[in-house]
Amino acid sequence: NWNVVWEHALSSSNRNLLGARVQWNGSLTETTFTVASLAADERNPSCTAILDDTGGIRPWMVSYEYDNGPYGWDVRCRTLNNTSVLNTLDLAEQFSNGGDEVTPSCDSDGTQFAVVYSIYSVPALVGRLRLSSLTCINGVLDVNEGDLVVSQADTATNYGPRVATNRSSGSPLDDALVV
Repeated sequence: NWNVVWEHALSSSNRNLLGARVQWNGSLTETTFTVASLAADERNPSCTAILDDTGGIRPWMVSYEYDNGPYGWDVRCRTLNNTSVLNTLDLAEQFSNGGDEVTPSCDSDGTQFAVVYSIYSVPALVGRLRLSSLTCINGVLDVNEGDLVVSQADTATNYGPRVATNRSSGSPLDDALVV
């Protein structure tokens, strides 16, 4: 199946995330379902393929920006089994980065997930890129390798990174390609 996620704008400050699953032949496996719909704003989703079959559930992951009110934007990662939410991990609770976490992108190598994102600091208006790999055991996300520095802050803003693995089934994080 292809996993698809998108923003559904209820207003300029309240966007929810929806998803669908499509079979390889183009027919819908799962029609529109809710991925995230809190009163807070959720935006800029990215999603992965499902993990390899190891005899248990086969989750997939969505990463997105979450408006944490006075604390700014956080990146959240959420695992799903088909359309059911299994677990949510807030990267700001795992790492103290001192800025807004924005523009996440995620991928899977079949055995784990990777997420890359920008940390945007005001008033300096500089961006730093971070990469984390996440394990998923029985649908529960945990940090495997975390908050790896991809790009240091400089005078330019590093914004909108994307991640893709160079191979499947057990590729170590150093094989992640960030563009």
